[in-house]
Amino acid sequence: MWNGDLVQLLFVSLLYTNIGLYRALDMAREYPHASVVGVDLAPTPVEADSTPPNCRFELDDVNMGLSHFYDSFDVVHARLISSGIKDYRKMMEEAERCLKPGGVVIFVDYDAQFCAEDQVSRQPMAETNENGSWLVRCSHEMRNGAPLRGSDIMGMEKSLDEGLWDHDLCDPETAQAGSLFLPIGAWPRVPNITKTQEMQFSGALIRQDYTNVFGAVLLVFSRMGIPSDVVEQWKPRVIEELESSRLHMWARTRLAWARRREAPGMPAPPLPISPAPETEASQSIRDAGPTSISPDNNAVDSAPIPISSKGEILKDYQFLHLYKTKEECVAAAKFRDESLGPVPVPWVLQVMAAAQAAAGANPPKQ
Repeated sequence: MWNGDLVQLLFVSLLYTNIGLYRALDMAREYPHASVVGVDLAPTPVEADSTPPNCRFELDDVNMGLSHFYDSFDVVHARLISSGIKDYRKMMEEAERCLKPGGVVIFVDYDAQFCAEDQVSRQPMAETNENGSWLVRCSHEMRNGAPLRGSDIMGMEKSLDEGLWDHDLCDPETAQAGSLFLPIGAWPRVPNITKTQEMQFSGALIRQDYTNVFGAVLLVFSRMGIPSDVVEQWKPRVIEELESSRLHMWARTRLAWARRREAPGMPAPPLPISPAPETEASQSIRDAGPTSISPDNNAVDSAPIPISSKGEILKDYQFLHLYKTKEECVAAAKFRDESLGPVPVPWVLQVMAAAQAAAGANPPKQ
């Protein structure tokens, strides 16, 4: 809770994607009592007159450290940055050092391997699994090709799937981790019609996002050395899969957060209890009064209950799985990984092996 002091927020994000940019701007507008700083390698594409006075952006290479920000922030938020991080665990430690005692750090990053309808197991991959996903097959290439381009995606997966319980600066009693699930396509059905419509709308947006991303990925595949005829075979299969939603998959996002210790070996200081100041958004919500849909409204709509393509009604949508201990977090990750089944050797690794073999057979002349 806010105690009347200026709250300092640091956003470490790929701002040139506009995702982190607009989130930093939104936070600054929503919380005028906070000072928001966004950092990235690229200049921010935003006009000065549209930036709130409590928000600023700085150019920084997170891979070089953030020592000039140490002990300065109440909140540090690192979101979807693994593609540009060379050592993810080191980045996490740098972000944690930027906190004041008691400040909270939040890490958010994607899962390049999608989850099946049950949310706890992996969606099987095409080529090596019957009825496997071609989207998962293409993501398999991107995931294995990322380290060749300098991304520590594997380190990110390990770090976030272990959480912050063992981090020296973090109070383990305040640490948690989670999995956020969003449907790929408008396939979910639950007993509540209103919630079904909301889920299907979200799923349609996520599907469109992946359709757009896949178009850009095709260009990357050619630079990774994947044969053009292979890419041409994948393209219609992925598009058909996304358009039909015949495979019920979830896009999963990794989450981990904790508060900084007050001093080495000590817990985080108690949170202040003073209420936060009223904002325009909270004022409008309060003035609007109760809405027709609330977390306590579990009534089933009177319209016929929709069912899934398998003739089953899904249980209520659990979009967030929380892990209270490292053991829970690691066990969930282990189950997901073991459920994937056989996977093909990535083309990017085949291309690299062939290049190394050719170099060995034809060593450079001295």
